[in-house]
Amino acid sequence: MAMVLLAIASAGVLLPFSTAAAAQIEAQRRVVAARFAADVIETLAAGQTLTTPVLPASLGYAGPAYQDMVCQIQTHEVVGFASLTYVSAAVTYQQMPMVTLKTLVGSGG
Repeated sequence: MAMVLLAIASAGVLLPFSTAAAAQIEAQRRVVAARFAADVIETLAAGQTLTTPVLPASLGYAGPAYQDMVCQIQTHEVVGFASLTYVSAAVTYQQMPMVTLKTLVGSGG
């Protein structure tokens, strides 16, 4: 009986630490995904064309932090006084949505 109580007590102490570690890893993945999406938008703003889906290796990223990440791009021309394009970059990790960045990109002319 004492062993059961000790096991329950130790699980109660260790569970918050493992939950916090999992949350920290998730947050780090989202930060990496946000940087990847921002760089995809910057690449499009610089006038380069990218085919969707964009893989990290196509922008020079390598390593385990970018493994299993994919970026889907959607662009729409905005009709108005200036030449603007609405860009949406959505990054997924193992087919799970991580971050979506949306912005307007001008032609610079």
